[in-house]
This record gives sequence, C-alpha cells and structure tokens, in this order.
Amino acid sequence: MSSVLTEKVSDGFFKLKTYWKKPPKGYYVSYKEFVNLSLGFGISSFLSVMIGMATFDVAKDMMVHFNVSTGQVWLFGMISALIGILRAPIMSMCIDNCKSKRGKFKPFIMPATIITCVCYCITPFIPLAWNNNVLNSINIPAIPWLGLMEASNIIFTPAIISLWVLILVAVTASTFVSQAVAGIEQTITPVSQERSNIAALRGLICNIPASVANAVPGILLMFGVFKTETIGTSTIYPLVMNKILFPICSIFAIILVFFVVRGTHERVVLTNSVKERVKFKDGARALSTNKYFWIVVAYQIIITIRANINVVDVIRQYSYSDNQALAGVIDFFSKTLLMNAFVLGMVLGPILMKKFGKRKVMICSNIGFVIFAFLQLATYKVPILVVMCTFFQNIFVGFDYITGIMTSDALDYEQYRHGKRVEGFWQNFSGLITTITGVFVALIPLVIAALAGIGFGDKYAEKMLDPNIRDKFYLYRSIVGVISGALAAIPIFFYDMTEKQHSSIVKSLKIRAVKDDYAAGTLTDSQIVELKEIADYAKEFNDTFIQGKLSEFEKLDEVLAMFEDAKAREDEKYALEEREEFERSIELENKKLENRIAKQKAASEKAKVEFDEQQFIHDYVYRNRYLINLEMYADIKAEKDADNEKVAQERFASNIAKEEGKYQVALKKARQKAVKGNVKLNEDDFREKFVYNSKYIIKQENFAEMFEKREKTNAEIAKEKTILEIEKVNKRLEKIKVKIA
Repeated sequence: MSSVLTEKVSDGFFKLKTYWKKPPKGYYVSYKEFVNLSLGFGISSFLSVMIGMATFDVAKDMMVHFNVSTGQVWLFGMISALIGILRAPIMSMCIDNCKSKRGKFKPFIMPATIITCVCYCITPFIPLAWNNNVLNSINIPAIPWLGLMEASNIIFTPAIISLWVLILVAVTASTFVSQAVAGIEQTITPVSQERSNIAALRGLICNIPASVANAVPGILLMFGVFKTETIGTSTIYPLVMNKILFPICSIFAIILVFFVVRGTHERVVLTNSVKERVKFKDGARALSTNKYFWIVVAYQIIITIRANINVVDVIRQYSYSDNQALAGVIDFFSKTLLMNAFVLGMVLGPILMKKFGKRKVMICSNIGFVIFAFLQLATYKVPILVVMCTFFQNIFVGFDYITGIMTSDALDYEQYRHGKRVEGFWQNFSGLITTITGVFVALIPLVIAALAGIGFGDKYAEKMLDPNIRDKFYLYRSIVGVISGALAAIPIFFYDMTEKQHSSIVKSLKIRAVKDDYAAGTLTDSQIVELKEIADYAKEFNDTFIQGKLSEFEKLDEVLAMFEDAKAREDEKYALEEREEFERSIELENKKLENRIAKQKAASEKAKVEFDEQQFIHDYVYRNRYLINLEMYADIKAEKDADNEKVAQERFASNIAKEEGKYQVALKKARQKAVKGNVKLNEDDFREKFVYNSKYIIKQENFAEMFEKREKTNAEIAKEKTILEIEKVNKRLEKIKVKIA
C-alpha cells in the first residue's frame, strides 16, 4: 500500500515538473499559471478573515469592544443595504467597460486590495475613547409589540461612525477583488473541461489561508497564549489580536496580487451573436408570474430568518467565560469542523437527488434541520449540547445549495414561457425583494434581544452579564429556528417541477434554438446531432409534447437530412480530442518511464547488482493503462488481457458458486415448508424462478434464452413506466402559457 502511495506521489511531482511552464497538449494553462490563479483566490481568502472578524454585528468580538448596540446594527445595516443596491450596477459598468491592455479585471485587483486592507487595518486602531463623545442620538419609544417594554436611546459616536464607514468602503473594495479574480478564472481558458478541472482543484487550495488564520485565535486561546479581555463576563479576544492579525493578512493578500496580475492571462472568446437585453418592465412582468421564482425567493428569506438559531459565537463569548480553554476549543471547533459540516450535505446531495429528486431531498433536509432545532430547544440551558446540535443542523443546511439548481431549472422554464434568459435580472429582482424584506427580517434578532431584556440602545456585553437574559436569548433564538425551519419546507412543497418535466422543457428549448440558428445560418453540428436524438426519443416513447414541438419546425426534414455528415464531423472531432488526450498521457508516461529507468540504473550501479531493463519495462508497462495500448507493447497487452480474462472467469465462477449455495439453502427451506404444509413442491419451477431472479447464474450460456427474455421484459416495463411519466408531464406542460415576444 505504501509503495503504491509513494509511486502516486512521485508521479504527481513528475507531472508537476513536466507541465510547470508548458501546458499539456490541447490545454492553455500551465501548472505555474494555475498556481498563480489559486494564489489570486488566496487574496479573497485572506480578506475574508478580516471581513469575518470586522462584520458590523453585536456578536463579533471587535464590535463588543466598541459597545455596538443592536439598534446601531439595524440602522447602519439598512443604510448599507440601500447603498449596495446602487453599488452593484456601478461595479458591473466599471468592469464591463474597462479597456486596459492588461484585461478587464486585472486593473482593479491591486488598488481594490490595498483599499480593503488599509480600511480593515485601521479599524482596530480607532481609539476607544472616541466612544465617550456622543455626536447625536435617536430616542426609540417603548414598543411593546416588538418586545421593547422601555424606551431606548441609540447613540452615535465618532468611533461607531468611523468604524461603519471604514467597513462599508472595505466591503465595496473587497467585492471588486472577488469579482475580478472570478472573472480571470472564467476567461483563463476557452476549454470547458480545463475550466472545470481548474475550479475543482482551486477550491481545495485557496481556502487554506482562511481556515488556518481563523483557527489561530482559538488555538492560542485554548493553550493560554494570551489572556482574554473581560467586558462584562464575556470571553472576548483583545483588540491586539486584530491589530496583529489584520496587518499580517493584509501583507499576504497584497503579495498574492502580484502572482495573479503578472502570472495569469485573460483569454476571452467572443460570441458570434449579440443577445437582446431584457427591459426592466419585461423582466418584472415575466418573473412576477413565475411561481418558481417566488418559491426560491421565499425560501431564501425564510432561511435568513432561520439562521438566527446559530448562537455558537455567543456561547463562546459568554457561557464559558470562566473557562478559557473550553472557550478556545469551542471557537476552534466552530471555525473548522462546524463550518465544514456543510460539505457532507453538498457531497450527498447529487447522489440523493439522482435517486429521489430535488424536491424530496430538500423537504427531508428541512425535516432533519427541524429535528435538531427541536433538540436545541430542549437543551438550550446546556450550551455545549447546543453547539453539537448546530453541527448536525449545518449538515442539513449543506443541502441548501440545491436551490441554486432549482433556480437554473426555473430559468429554463422562464425561457420556455417567454423566450428570453433572465439570469441577471433574476439576481437584481430577487436582490431588490430581499433588500426590502430585509428591513423587516433584520428586526427579528432585535426583537429577540428585546424580549430577552436587551434594548436597542443597551450595551450588549453588559446585559449578557445576567444568566437569565442569556437563557432567554438562547430560548427565543431556538424557538425562531424551529418555527422558521418548519416554514422553510412549505415553499418547497409547491415546487412541482420534476426532473422529467425539466428534461422536456430543455428538449423544447433545443428545438427552438435549432429553428432560430438554422434561420440565422449559425447552426452547429452538435445541434443537428442533438435534434436527431430528440426526434428518435420522441418517436420511441411516443412523446406527443416533443412531437408537437418538432412538427412546428417547417425545416425539420432539411436539418435531419444533414445528420449523417454532422455526426461524422462530431465523431471525428471527439476522436481527435480523445487522441490528443491519449498523446498527452503517452508523452508524460514515456518521460516517467525514462526517468524511472535512469533512477533504477543508478541505484543498481550503486548497489553493484545487475539491472534487467527489459523486465523493468515489462513490469512498468503491464501496470500502466496508457503505454500498454501502444503497438510496440502488444505482447504485454495480450498477456494482461489473458490474465484479466482468467481473473474475471474465476470471479464469475466464485459468484456462481455462492449463488448456487444460496439456492441450496432456499431449496432446503422450501422443502421443509412443503412437508410442513403437506403440499408437493415443484422443484423444476422453483429452480426456474430462482435462476430468473439471480444475478450470475442466469448469465451462463445454458440460460441465454431466459436471460434475453428477462432483459427484454425489464426493458418493456421500464419503457411503459417512462411513457406513463411522459404522459403525466405532458398534461402539465400543455397548460403552460407560452408567449414568445
């Protein structure tokens, strides 16, 4: 096992060295450029550390130092949201209209990173004494229905205003950074497979800086490296930690800018046609009648409310203030395992969706969340159990990414209805709705705090001195989590777009695209091949809906007549790609073989032993899935094929023997049952039924006729089931009103 692992590691380093400066054949990005891009995403990773610690929120340690109140958070949050609505189109316009020779994105990365770092680095150095000078205040009268039984006073000091302004500027600049780096990733190569490879590997690398930096405070606290400051009885990291950590993160972030700016390239591929933009009134009218849009938006609003159930930061700060080591363990746990619990849901999602569908998976994930929310409600007075409940809640929250897939399906549905793609408008329109509702959603944590006994103008940390207030705070947050968790499942119940229905919509869109592109003279070979596959599918399963869409295309026969030539060109293209991939692999494997031979020769000479080069080549090629396919190694391939055939036969014989053993056991039980019931057992029928339902026995040559009959029967059953599903889907699709502008 260790030798195999060592060989894989060695192969990895060899591949890294080979393609460090020169990309593999058919690709555009060398490994060096890929590393530079990953380091570029490391900029956002380091910035996220400062963003997370300096969020304008009463539960954040830095904000506790500045006595930020719940009223200030709500008021400044609303102003920030309104500024955000104006900020988004301005940022898009700046990037889209950039004419720099370095590209559309690179010019913004360095200045935006510097501005972000400078603003965040200043925040912990704002004098706390500035909080003593009250510039203005707002009196909030008692509002019993909001839980405010007494009047509150929201004050504004130079420290609070400076803090908010710096954070607002930093967030704006950091958004430029994240969008610019993401833009480089999208344009670094025109090869889609290469983009997928880069995205997958980059994700594993670029989050390491944030994971390490976020875990450091908890580790230092756990081992007593520094003492926490006491504000109330809370366990609060001292500002000196931010004063040290922020500049370190900033230095690394700025250094990484040089890698992405100097070491990557934007390779933009222009499209052949210009897409029509969607007018605001048209988009609003379309989405306002799209029920799936409202389902997704409603779900997003509800889960925003549901997030109030998470009180782990508060537990670390206040519940175990007398146990610094335990507080450090909780912080480390929340920044590592707790945050990575989402991954389990994201990994299981595709598997479960394939088997049960998006709707059922989402409903079950919400039920799972509510179960652990109830457990949190039952144990809210035992904070360590609340932390454990949060871990399991996060597993089910990990499935929420499925709403992104639902959004994609809903956009296809919208395009089917009105003939236009509205991705950008979906984001803007949903953002507008969530911003408006956010004004009211943001009141919920304030109401919870007020019900617990914390007024809009009260000093949060001082109020948390009282364990009764703390318990009420945990109780009300848990109640909100249970209620909103249950409510979140309601919109999903109305999501009735099945995988089959979406598949039919996509087929219809492809037919429509072929019609338009054929008229415009931009039809591709892949579209012709897809159209033939759709036509064959509709004929085989008697899909009346798709057949109807095909009949609307007057030039259908002309396009299908091009199929043979188009298929030949597509096959040739695919074969070329396969051949290039094979040649890349052969090139690399030959270099590895030469390298291995040289090393083995040197080792043999040093040990003064004879080196059998031919045997070494034989053993290496025998295990290599690329070189063994070369004509020069045909004898080795024949040897391996014979060995594989022998192994397969032995495995098949072993499985036959196991099933025959099961048959004898089943036959014995059937005989005993027949004797007990005083009935005659027809052993020939029993044998036939057992063989018919077997996995291996039926595959023997003497049962070939029975196996063929079973496969044909199963295929017919599957086809009938598919036809019934299609008929059900078609009835629903026919009810959808289509209006192509």
